[in-house]
Amino acid sequence: MASPAQIAASLANAAHSTGPVTPSGKETVSRNALTHGLTATRLIIPGENPADLEALSAAIVHRYNPQNFDECRHADLIVASEWRLARAWRIHDSFLCEVQQQQQTTGAGEATIFSNPSQQRGFSLMLRYIRSIERSHRDAVKNLVAIQKQREADQEPRPEAAPAVAPKPALAAAPAPAAPPTLTRAERRAIERAQRKAAIRAARGSSVDPSALFRNQQAA
Repeated sequence: MASPAQIAASLANAAHSTGPVTPSGKETVSRNALTHGLTATRLIIPGENPADLEALSAAIVHRYNPQNFDECRHADLIVASEWRLARAWRIHDSFLCEVQQQQQTTGAGEATIFSNPSQQRGFSLMLRYIRSIERSHRDAVKNLVAIQKQREADQEPRPEAAPAVAPKPALAAAPAPAAPPTLTRAERRAIERAQRKAAIRAARGSSVDPSALFRNQQAA
């Protein structure tokens, strides 16, 4: 555990290590990571034209037409990734040109780029940066398109639900016809006698012989 005297000495040393104070010193320190530009935190580094970045941003906005904060944020990510990707490929081409010039000077073949350890490490590092930027660009485009599709789906009018229709009441079944009553033998004979008497009375008022009608009924 540090003693109070050691703590006081550390605080005194930290007070003298606050970094550059003047604007020019701060600007110099801010460019420490710009040795090759691939890890720069600033979107524009020395040698790049801000007008080109504005033109790229306008093209991205025209292409995707962001409508809200989330869409604008992803559009900015697309602009930044495309800008950095173009820078990475410029550095890639410049690296290859320098290697070719060195090969022409030394008379080495083109395949030495893969056998020289220092050049091989630089080339592999550059390709890793390029793949990382390309992955960020694909993710930004994919997320922006998904957000816009969801927004369009939310804005589409939903069809109104059809009003509920009450079910029709079931029709009552028609009653079955009543079965004819069962007559006894005596009742059937009585009905037959009444029918014969009625037929005789009707025959008396006509030209038909009642006795012949009675015989015909008995024969039937």
